[in-house]
Amino acid sequence: MKLLVVDDDPDVVNILSCTMKESGYEVDEANDGVEAVELIQNNSYDVAIIDSIMPKMKGAEVCKFIKTHYPNMYIIGISGYPDSLNKLKNEGADICFTKPFNIDQIKRAIKNQFRSSLP
Repeated sequence: MKLLVVDDDPDVVNILSCTMKESGYEVDEANDGVEAVELIQNNSYDVAIIDSIMPKMKGAEVCKFIKTHYPNMYIIGISGYPDSLNKLKNEGADICFTKPFNIDQIKRAIKNQFRSSLP
């Protein structure tokens, strides 16, 4: 299973990326929404974990792009702001978590979504 982690905070990207790799996932990283869209157009992802507030392109815009062009991709939104979580949900995020998030909740959300295809 292939994941895309999108956040402008390098520490958040590192934590999510390392944890997901340790869980057996293949992970690509993007530091803003524009970079995320470029990666999405050139790769195939099962899951995108997307921050709401980023430079160049907001997380909600990335969600909208994904749901328009890749409607089967599972989107996990993350944000420290409740209003931003609502924007992510409104534009297609399947589930959202408040920062600071519990990494186990994110792993569980992925596992629950893809239960039949995981070992």
